[in-house]
Amino acid sequence: MRERARTAVPAAVAQLSVKDLTKSYGTRSVLDQVCFTVRPGEKAAVIGENVSGKSTLLRLLAAAEVPDAGEITVRPAGYGPGGERAGYASRPEARRAG
Repeated sequence: MRERARTAVPAAVAQLSVKDLTKSYGTRSVLDQVCFTVRPGEKAAVIGENVSGKSTLLRLLAAAEVPDAGEITVRPAGYGPGGERAGYASRPEARRAG
């Protein structure tokens, strides 16, 4: 697996910026200092093993939960070249929406 070098991107340039995001439930650490940036026009996917924190990450990004530590910066829709939007729907909500 090839790993990209971390390049600091100012939050003002990023569509989505996550820095040192941490979330635990009791003694179980689910996310530990997660960092990534999505620039305008880029696409991103969240993939991983079962129980690896994917849904927790998406709930944090959608402000449906509060992180224990870290920063999330989201530029409003329309700032990117295609007016990108992001959202989160629970599995039942997604099924109802089709």
